[in-house]
Order: sequence, then structure tokens, then C-alpha cells
Amino acid sequence: MKPLILFFLLLTFALSQKLSLGDCIQIGLNNKSTLKSASSGKSAAEQSVKTSFSNLLPSVGFSGNMNRTYFPKTDISSTAHSQTMSGGISVTQKVYDGGQTINQVKQTKSFFKIASFSYQSTRLRIIRDVIHGYFEFLKAKELKEVAGQNLSLSKKQLDLVKTKFGLGAVKKTDLLKGEVTRGQAQSEFLRSDQTLRSARRNFYHTMGIADGREQFIHFIKDILTYQLPEKEKILTIIEEKNPDLLSQRSQIQSAKLNYMIARGMRLPSIDAGLNYSVMGENSQEWMDNLKEDWNLGVNISVSIPIYTGNSLSTQIEQRRIEWNQTTEDYTSLKENLNVQALDLLEILNQYTDILPIQVQVVESAQEDLILVQERYALGAATILEVMNAQVSLNLAKTTSVNMKYDFWISATSLKALTGELSTDFGMK
Repeated sequence: MKPLILFFLLLTFALSQKLSLGDCIQIGLNNKSTLKSASSGKSAAEQSVKTSFSNLLPSVGFSGNMNRTYFPKTDISSTAHSQTMSGGISVTQKVYDGGQTINQVKQTKSFFKIASFSYQSTRLRIIRDVIHGYFEFLKAKELKEVAGQNLSLSKKQLDLVKTKFGLGAVKKTDLLKGEVTRGQAQSEFLRSDQTLRSARRNFYHTMGIADGREQFIHFIKDILTYQLPEKEKILTIIEEKNPDLLSQRSQIQSAKLNYMIARGMRLPSIDAGLNYSVMGENSQEWMDNLKEDWNLGVNISVSIPIYTGNSLSTQIEQRRIEWNQTTEDYTSLKENLNVQALDLLEILNQYTDILPIQVQVVESAQEDLILVQERYALGAATILEVMNAQVSLNLAKTTSVNMKYDFWISATSLKALTGELSTDFGMK
């Protein structure tokens, strides 16, 4: 019995825990496989950098051989076999290859930068998606509350109309209009409930976990205290910090190195080698020959491409075109990001101007509905006036909720574009 009670106590404690936005972001970063994949890509690129340096170093090898040949004994030879032992060390080094090896090392460093920026970009997208999902969920939840309030008003209004209709104070058309309003409010409430369930599923998907019926702390930061970036600085921030743009810039460098490597294939290639070897019939003789009877060979080879058809010139031209293409892609991406950022900044500035007005609109619509309901109860207003006031209040509340959360969603998108989005969004 005690273990069962303990289980329910632990379950109640777990369900009572509320997750903050920061908690949700951390859950997403810990569970999304896309970030793990990007981290693996970054680690692989780092290993490639280490591997590329080996091409700059000499290659050292040791070779050893022992050969024994058997044959019949003769008058000349009293032994039935002959034996030779040999061993040697060889060293080879690339002296010159038109800068291909050096440029390949630089290129692997460029690939590592691209992988690092890809990891940053993936991490930013996960944070952005979790925050978007969080605000979409809160928005859907609050819109359902607004729809519930509207349904409650419609039911109360219908009860009043039924009472007045029973007393003969109003016509049947008022009763029908009241029933239509109640039906529309009920449909809106059901749609908002479905939207809330969908938003919750999407939110959990962005975190990479199953729905455990967790509760979430409401976001209470005031919009008017949120600091928006200056228009004059935002484009510079994007150019300096946006990981997608920085990755594209590294791709330009990589394409340039590809072009230089292709050009290096036209230049001479020089290799040098050193070989030291010793031979002997047995181990003792082999050891003695290390000092007296050894061979030392020095080799220098030069390779010059004279004619290879059109393959080299075609490859060089192809790499040049790819270099130009990545440069144009960078320019295009930069322009697109700048336009998106300026549009978001303009929207956010518009929200900060409209939201205080929208608060007053909701208050006025609320007061107007109360006055119209009082007049209708006294017979001084029609059911249409009541319905119009109720629709105005519902629209004002819905608009206010949408604008409030759309502001934070747009602010998140702008932070992601500038590369400054972090796990402490909204907490500073």
C-alpha cells in the first residue's frame, strides 16, 4: 500500500511542476536529433583538419627482408642453403606541388568553419522553433479562453432573451438571433479547442519529446520594455553574426581554394626521397654492415604536365564559375536577410504603437457591451445592437491576443536573423 501511495505522491509532484520557456528550450536542445547530427558533422570536420596536416609531413617507412634458398650439397659448397638479410629506412617528402597541399589544408579549415556555422544555425533554429511553438501554444490557449468567454456571454444573453420572450416582451426573431449567436460562439469555441490541441502537439514536437501533460509558466514580460535594435545597426549585426551568412562567406573561401588547387595542377610537382639500406648473410653480419657496408640513396623527381587535353583548362574554368556562383549566392542571401530583418523591425515597431491602443479598444468594447445589455434589459436597445457589441468585444480581444503573441514570435525571428537568439530570451 505504501509504495502505491508514494507513486501517486511522486506523480502528483511531477505533474505540479511547471516548465519555464528556458526549460523548454533546454529540453529541445537536449533531444532534437538534428543538433546531434550537426555536432557530429562539426567533429568530423575537425578531424579532417588534423588529417590534412599529415600531407605536409614527410612519410617515413621501414622495410625488412630475410631470404633463405635451399639447394643440394656439392663439392664446391658444403652447405645446403644460402641466406641474405636486408633492412632499410625510406623517407619521402613532397617539396612542391603548385600549392595544392597547402590550399587543401586551408580548405579543410574552411570546411570546419562551415560545419561550425551549420551547428550554430541548427541550434538557433531549434531555439527559434521552440519559442515559436511556446508562444503559439500560449496564444491558442488564450484564444480558447476568449472563445469561452464569448460563449458564456452568448448563453447568458440567450437566457435573457428566452425570459423576455416568455413574457412577450420581445419577438421570436430576437430569440432566433440569440440562438444563432450562441451557435456561432459554440462553433468558435470548438475550433479554438482543436487549434489548442494542434498547437500543443506542434510545441512538443519542436522540443523532441512526447506530451507528458506538463504545465507551463506563463510569459509575463512587458512588450513596452523590450528593446528593439536600431535600424542603422541591424544590417551590420546580421553581417557579423548571422551563421547562415557567415557559412556562405566561408563557402566563398572554399570555392576560391578549389580554384587555386585546380590552377596548381598545371604547375610542376617535385618530390624528394632518401633511402638507407643494409644487407648481410646473417644478423651479426647485418649489424656489422650498419657501420661499414651500407647504401644511401637520394632521389629527386620532377613531374611537369605538358598536355592533358582540355581536362585541366575545363576544370579550372569550372572552379572559377563555382567561385563566382558562391559569391552571387552570398550577395543574394545577404539582401534577403536584410529585407526580412527590416520588415520584422517595422512590424515590431508597428505592434508597439498599436498594442496600447488595442488595450483601450478592448476596454471600450467591454464598457459598450455592458451599456447595451443594460439598455436591452430595459427595452431601449435591440438584439442586433447587443450582438454587434458582443462581436466587437470578441474581435477586440481576439485581435489583442493575436498581436501580443505575434509580437513575441516576430521578435524571436528577428533575434534569430541577427544571430543573437539565446536560451535566455525574454529573461533579460
